[in-house]
Amino acid sequence: MVRETGKRLDCLIKQAYEQHKGTQHFILDYQEIVTEDMQKNETFLKDMTIKEVADYYGISYGQTALYLRYTGIKTKRTYIKHNGEPKKERKPKMTEEEHEVTLWASTFNKGKIRYVYYDMIKRCHKPEDKHYYRYGARGITVCAEWRKDCKVFYKWAKDNGYKAGLQLDRIDNNGNYEPNNCRWVSARENSLNKSNTLYITYKGQRKPLLEWAVEKGLNYDTLKDRICRYGWSVDRALETPVDKD
Repeated sequence: MVRETGKRLDCLIKQAYEQHKGTQHFILDYQEIVTEDMQKNETFLKDMTIKEVADYYGISYGQTALYLRYTGIKTKRTYIKHNGEPKKERKPKMTEEEHEVTLWASTFNKGKIRYVYYDMIKRCHKPEDKHYYRYGARGITVCAEWRKDCKVFYKWAKDNGYKAGLQLDRIDNNGNYEPNNCRWVSARENSLNKSNTLYITYKGQRKPLLEWAVEKGLNYDTLKDRICRYGWSVDRALETPVDKD
């Protein structure tokens, strides 16, 4: 049989009218004539995909699948996708441990840990991200094991004390995102480990300006202005009460 795409149904319709010429009250049943033809040519159709069968008859993919199911004919659709490409291999099922970690990330933490993960990836590996200049542009990357599988990162987060509200912090501010260089800290602790954190030395102790402000009961912005804007000495800035400014 020669395959003429989209012509078969037209031929079957013409044949049906020829056979019933002169017959009164003749009703053309497309499903009946197509399925009958499919059964006659089952061997021929088995070597085709569903899409090829649909093109051959000139009918929709959905109708073709329905008619083939009705006739019981198994085409290559069982083994090959309708576009002719081999089926992709199925991903192996998650282990019980992976399932537990995924459940922890999505259910117990309402997916918040996912935002932490993808934000980390974006600022290190997506030049279009607004924070890329502070991370990826500086050569900071995410380790391969985390980038390859988010579940590995989730497991590390779960095992290392992640809780809602905590932030991902790099111990070495110039280092990469990797298990040995990351920890979970509060927003305040994270702010003390940024590359632009201002440190000052007072009476032989060097601390972030924010810590000195908290310790002395001073407003951070006031203390910063005293030193950076007005040029006060560190001693004067820390020892002068606010009401005497």
